[in-house]
Amino acid sequence: MRFLVCLLFLASACSPVYLPNSRSVPMLNSAGEVSIDGDFSSSGLNLNTGVAVSDHFVVILNGTFSDHENWSNSAHVYHRAAELGIGYYHYDSSSRFQVEFFYGYGMGEASAVSDELFLSSDIIESKGDYRKSFLQGNFGWKLDLVNLGGALRVSKIKFTDFETNADVVGFSTNSTFVEPVFFISVGKKLRFNAQVGFSLPVTQEPVFDYVPLHGAVGIGARLGGKKRL
Repeated sequence: MRFLVCLLFLASACSPVYLPNSRSVPMLNSAGEVSIDGDFSSSGLNLNTGVAVSDHFVVILNGTFSDHENWSNSAHVYHRAAELGIGYYHYDSSSRFQVEFFYGYGMGEASAVSDELFLSSDIIESKGDYRKSFLQGNFGWKLDLVNLGGALRVSKIKFTDFETNADVVGFSTNSTFVEPVFFISVGKKLRFNAQVGFSLPVTQEPVFDYVPLHGAVGIGARLGGKKRL
């Protein structure tokens, strides 16, 4: 599969136009609390925000941006996307266990140029616009200074416009991705965050390239709200 080639050659042989953003893991406590998380990931810069509109419901707004070249300046990736979601959360104080569920919708655009490195001297160009809908579930434990757990996002990606000069080996401009991560957050109001996971299609092999592995580090803050026991 093409994602293995991307991994082996550090994406130099690929032109990804779907770059999954960091998963939103607000882990809020109560109504009025706000989460702001920024990180640098394998897909670029990410900003995830959330607002608890009640003691059980939350609204999230997330964005991602990437515009970079590789070390040889022979490959370039540009990508930007945004998404809006609503969710439900519940915290059990006796076990310090929390669950969150989200549904959201977003859109993005990307263009990528890359050489084939060891495979050939061809220059591969791809670009496209896509729409995204997703379901996500988070679970984790909220300890004194550490939050840790996992998130599973299922994303339906539909390219409304896609062009490439690569030899197409996939079957569709639409695909459903399973995107699990493990996350850890250290701190109270100001936090250090990290995620690691992957993103793989589970329906049909898409005609577009994508980034299969996810890693992110960053900082975040929790503002407002009321303290729960």
